[in-house]
Parts: sequence; structure tokens; C-alpha cells
Amino acid sequence: MPDQNLTGKTEETLRVNRGAVEADPTKDTLYIACIERYNRTGNIGKAFVKGFGLKEGAFAESVAHDTHNILVTGTNIKDMTVAVNAVIEMGGGIAIANKGRILSEMRLPVGGLITDELDGHEVSEKIAELERIITRELGCKIHAPLMHLSFLALSTSPAWKITDKGLIDVNNFKILPPVIR
Repeated sequence: MPDQNLTGKTEETLRVNRGAVEADPTKDTLYIACIERYNRTGNIGKAFVKGFGLKEGAFAESVAHDTHNILVTGTNIKDMTVAVNAVIEMGGGIAIANKGRILSEMRLPVGGLITDELDGHEVSEKIAELERIITRELGCKIHAPLMHLSFLALSTSPAWKITDKGLIDVNNFKILPPVIR
């Protein structure tokens, strides 16, 4: 839901290719994953998300309320992997990928949340630049896409959220399967 940390819930019919369910950017149905980043469990929660409107590419960040694992959404697994690996290599941060390469990134090495390299004005300018790239080059249709992504991990606010354990039905305290046959 734009400008809120609440989410709706929906089901979508998607194509299966060689046993894998595929995202469908033409229906605004993207991949989303939450990767545990503290080397404790190796968990990766996977699901699908609507509302970003990405036409191509992916973006990832280590700002993911409240656990600050790595969140990533995208139209394809390759760009998602490139973006996540960039966040890991930076020791935390934000990365945008398209066509197998990084378009832009910002290091957040202090807990994956804070930069020690930029002042407040520079951080604001960099976030604006990252969001312009996500909007203009990847086709995102919502403003503040980094903030929207970060709150999709806030598993205390309704209705469905993503954690490293998977898709969570917050209201019923259940882990949901990302695919129903």
C-alpha cells in the first residue's frame, strides 16, 4: 500500500518454467527474497510481491525493519543475485542492478544501516539518486521504493510480510507457502 507500512494480500496465477514459478513484470508480480545476513541460519525467505511496477532489473538493501536482513526485489533472479552480492561485498548497503551489472550503490557499513562516508546532505542526495535510477531506469511506479521495500520485512504490521523464514501471515502468525498448487 503506497505511503504505508501495511500490506494487502493476494493470489496470482503465474507461469511455471522447468519446475520454477516465474515472476511476471507485465502483471506487476515480482520476485522478493529476504536473506539472513548474520551467518546464523542461512535462511532465505522467498515469495512474490506486487505494487512496485518494475519493468526490469532488481534492487537490494540491508535496511529491512526490524531484523535488517537483506531484502531484494526484482524481475529476474540474475539481477537480484548481482544486487544482493553487491550489498554483501559492501558489508551492508543498497545496490541496484540491471542486465547483470550494478547501476549504482551506497555503502552502509555500520550495522548495514548507516554510512560513515557521507554527511546528511550527501546521504539525502545519494538516496534521491538511487530512487531516480529505480524509477527511471527500472520503471518503478511508486515513490520512495527503498522505504517501501524495507517495510515489507516488518513482520509486526499486517497483513503479509517477508522474513528469512518465508512469507508471513502476520494476522494469523503463520508461515505461508509462496506457491499454492
